[in-house]
Amino acid sequence: LAPWRPWRFVQSLGASKQGESELTATASAESSRFTGPWDLESLGRPPEFAFGERKDGLQEVNYANEPYGGRGTRVFAWYGTPDSGIKVPAMVLAHGGGGKAFPEWVRMWVERGYAALAMDFSGRGLDGQRLSDGGPDQGPDQKFADIRKGVREAWSYHAVAAILRGVSFLSHRPEVDAE
Repeated sequence: LAPWRPWRFVQSLGASKQGESELTATASAESSRFTGPWDLESLGRPPEFAFGERKDGLQEVNYANEPYGGRGTRVFAWYGTPDSGIKVPAMVLAHGGGGKAFPEWVRMWVERGYAALAMDFSGRGLDGQRLSDGGPDQGPDQKFADIRKGVREAWSYHAVAAILRGVSFLSHRPEVDAE
């Protein structure tokens, strides 16, 4: 991972007329680029997290994400790193719509010498059940209609935030070479 420069991840976001008033331009002190609704400075800091069980060489992890529906949320993910004793590069594994945190995907990258993090974007946990504090689901309402409630209630907003927080999580792990 290159040094954390969050504005490189989110370039420009066009605002629709309906959601325009919801968008606040947030920019890093080092950049004046429009970054859409994301507070990249906050997303660049490592999230609060808790490790769960270790299974088949992989670690369950839950980390904090953006509020949804007026409450805090967390993201479930699988984390893995090789047992090499040296700092390793890392991969953030962001699946397409309808996917989940695939442990097999993490295992594949760990076997290639990378630390890897695969997260769930549908507010679900290890067993596939909804988390009590999970973010939006991946149904049509959450993916498309919820944007009428404000861009920060949309699935896409939370998915991007989960990815950026995943990058922050990895780049601050002692076993990851963030350079």
